[in-house]
Amino acid sequence: MSNKGQEYIIDYKTLESGIYEFDYHIDKDFFAMFDEPMAQDGDANVHATMRVSSAGLSIRLDIAGTLQVECDRCLDTFDMPIDASYDLVVKFGDKTTPHDEADDVITIGADDDFLDLSQHIYEYVVLSLPARRVHPDQPDGRPGCDPEMLSHILITDDEDEYYNEEGDEDYEEEGNEEEYDEEYDDEEYDDEEEGDE
Repeated sequence: MSNKGQEYIIDYKTLESGIYEFDYHIDKDFFAMFDEPMAQDGDANVHATMRVSSAGLSIRLDIAGTLQVECDRCLDTFDMPIDASYDLVVKFGDKTTPHDEADDVITIGADDDFLDLSQHIYEYVVLSLPARRVHPDQPDGRPGCDPEMLSHILITDDEDEYYNEEGDEDYEEEGNEEEYDEEYDDEEYDDEEEGDE
């Protein structure tokens, strides 16, 4: 990450016990601070509510807006809406001592004078995205994907379905032939037994 984003650094040691609020805007400048970000641009707001106490910090992050992401189906970019809230607990302690902590709990040492929220905000913003990201359908029910790209996808899907169906039919025919041969062999065997008698 670059040296940008000084607004995300909080000098928490200068703050007395109490509640503090911070607001951030997520756009392309924010994502430019990270290597290979999950989104290239966005228009989202993050409201951080931080409670300071002698034991540590408790931070509530409310995220709402849109992120520009790549569609998993047609590979075109579109604005994906996000709306989520996360809690981050910051403990004061010795970072060199192993801690059994959850993903939303971190420990900062006595020599850490500042808390950088940028990485935590980025991780929570990415976490708010769904696992599958596709264009929403248009009001008339048609897919919102790029029509040209979608036509290639539909052709490929139809071809796969055709070959699968053909393969199933061939398999069933072969299976029927085997069943028929077995029945024929049984009848021939019965005839031979009658002849012996």
